[in-house]
Amino acid sequence: MADEVKQVQSSNEVNETQAVSEPIQEQETPKVFTQEELEKIIAERLERERKKYKDYDELKKVAEEYKKMKEAQMTEEEKLQSKLAELEAAVLEKELEVQEAMIEKTKMKVAMEMGLPADALDFISGSTEEEIREAAEKFKNLLGGNYSKVGKPSAPATAQSGSKVWTRSEIENMSREELIQHREEIKQAMKEGRIIDK
Repeated sequence: MADEVKQVQSSNEVNETQAVSEPIQEQETPKVFTQEELEKIIAERLERERKKYKDYDELKKVAEEYKKMKEAQMTEEEKLQSKLAELEAAVLEKELEVQEAMIEKTKMKVAMEMGLPADALDFISGSTEEEIREAAEKFKNLLGGNYSKVGKPSAPATAQSGSKVWTRSEIENMSREELIQHREEIKQAMKEGRIIDK
């Protein structure tokens, strides 16, 4: 009986050794692809993706035709309402642009009054003059006087350099459109100290 137990144990050890060695043999021989096989696999995948989107242009045309058909079915009143909605959206967009320009103008005015550098405009926030002044004051306190003040350049600009020298009153009296048009030029003038009191 002892011989039978030893045979069973040795038989189990052989089975365990074979079971352990089999996965190792499988791991040692990884699949190697040739360049040709890789190109074939990639081409097949690309073809599958292209098939997914092959009728995109056709669907786009159908959608356009559907839109035109819907418009043709609309009553005159519905067409006018649709056009009105488009115009209201355009007006709202313009109003937002104007509001942003006014905020930017206020930021420039406050920064100039406080003698902050032009780069400060990016760090000053707020939508009312009071909020902008408060933010500018906090920013000025953070800087602690370690900055080049507007209008106090290290090398004073002259009109001969070809760059415009702006006056504070000129900037303050600009219309919204002019302010939007000259925004970047004014910011650059602030950085270079080409804004003077007059």
